Amino acid sequence: NGLTAGDLVVMQLASTTLGRLVQKEGTLTADCVEFEVKRSLEWLESGRYDSSRRQAAVLILREMARNAPTLFYFHVNVFFDVIWTALRDKLLPIRESAVESLSAALRLVEQREHRL
Repeated sequence: NGLTAGDLVVMQLASTTLGRLVQKEGTLTADCVEFEVKRSLEWLESGRYDSSRRQAAVLILREMARNAPTLFYFHVNVFFDVIWTALRDKLLPIRESAVESLSAALRLVEQREHRL
């Protein structure tokens, strides 16, 4: 179940749009971020989903870490546990997106550590 270049472009645009939407604060935003992060982590954790879902998961997690850092931070420990699955994926686009997600999460952790 491979990803086409067109699939990847659409997923990139959709995840970027989602990231912009969650920049607004509010109850609805918190619920959306919570739902998307949990679902994405599940898609990576279980290992039973196809490549499209794994790709979507790492892109969504990247955008949540970048655009909703406070809400994403609550899930950072689980994120660090499950991102390794995507970093070892057989498909290069998933591995590359996983690296971007990991980078965003590490940047978030670094920023929070400097504030303490």
